[in-house]
This record gives sequence, C-alpha cells and structure tokens, in this order.
Amino acid sequence: MTLLPDQIRRRASVARLSTRNAASLVMLLVCLLASAQLSADDAASCRIYWEATTRITWDNFEASATSSTAGSGISTGIEWNCGYALRQAPGRSAYTLSIPAETIVSVAWMNPEKSWMNPSQVTANSLEYLRLQFDIQHAYAQRLAIALQAAEAQVADPSTVFNVIRQFAQPILDAARQASSQCGQQTLLGSNTAALSKWMADVRYWIDTPQLVPLSW
Repeated sequence: MTLLPDQIRRRASVARLSTRNAASLVMLLVCLLASAQLSADDAASCRIYWEATTRITWDNFEASATSSTAGSGISTGIEWNCGYALRQAPGRSAYTLSIPAETIVSVAWMNPEKSWMNPSQVTANSLEYLRLQFDIQHAYAQRLAIALQAAEAQVADPSTVFNVIRQFAQPILDAARQASSQCGQQTLLGSNTAALSKWMADVRYWIDTPQLVPLSW
C-alpha cells in the first residue's frame, strides 16, 4: 500500500501489539523509522508526489535556467520510510525482524524548485523524457515497497536495525539511479525517439508489474 506524505505523519505513534497466549509470548517492539531520503536542502514540503491521474507539465519546472544550462532538468527521487517489528522468542538472544505492510511508505517525488526548462533549448520530446524519469522513480518506489514487505532477518543488536533495513533498500535505490542514468544515455536525453518509445513501453510494464523491475544494469 502506498501512502501519500500527509499520511506519513500519522504513522509517528508507537504501536503496541500483544498476544493472548502467554505460553507463546514473545517480546515485540514496534518503532517508526524516519524517512531516509530527506535532506535539509530538499524539504518534503517542496515536493510533488507521483500520481497515476496527474502528469507533470512545464509549469512544474520552477528553477531558473541560464544560457549555459542544459535545455531542461528534473530533480526526482524516492522518499521512503517504514515501521519494523523485532520479535525475541524465549531463550533466544537474537531478534527476528519483520516490516508490517501497513507501515511502509515508498513514493516517487520531484522538486519543482530544483527542476528547470529553457524554452529556447527544449525539444518536442523533452517533457516526455522528464516524465519518463519521474515514472522510473515510481516504478522503483513500488519495487522498494515489495522488498521491504518481504524483508526478514535475524538481528543481534536492536541498535543496528536501521542498517539491516537499509541493506534491503539500498540495492533498489542504487538500481533506480542506474536505470535513470541508462535511460539518459540510451535515449540521448530523449532526443532518440525510437529509444525513448522503447523505454516508455518498458517503464509502463514495470509500473504494472513492479516485482519484475530490473535490479541490475
């Protein structure tokens, strides 16, 4: 399930879970991880989040372009966070990590304040190429949510749990960056119409079947 950012804040409370069967009682800790993708110079309030019913337009590119700036550019990425549960069975020193599906947030964003267009340099395919880059991030955001939901690991020290979760997320975040780079190279930043059309078809397929999004390039 994908939640929009206004719902993220409502996940900040600590959940409490219990079991009715004392004989099978396990220790259960549930905490919320802060978003791993925010930075001080790119606040979430500036962001537009991917929606199937809304396509970005040139009006969303608000940064100033200079004569030396490339025709257009987009600032985009994946914002994610999740809760986690650590279960410790009686007599065991290690904890079993799981990530409840209802705590997972993984969404693609663009920052209009860092995205630009130079009217004198854009081509007929420029906007479609930038939309494609946004779509790539959405496809990988969906893939990340799948990976987090399936994540399970043994954790010896609860203080290291974020590093453990990051190990599940990082390969997908890296693959998203690689896909973005490959798209730019193979389509010549959108100027190769045939390559652009192929990438658009591939990404539409990934969005429909996010479990098949490629993780190596």
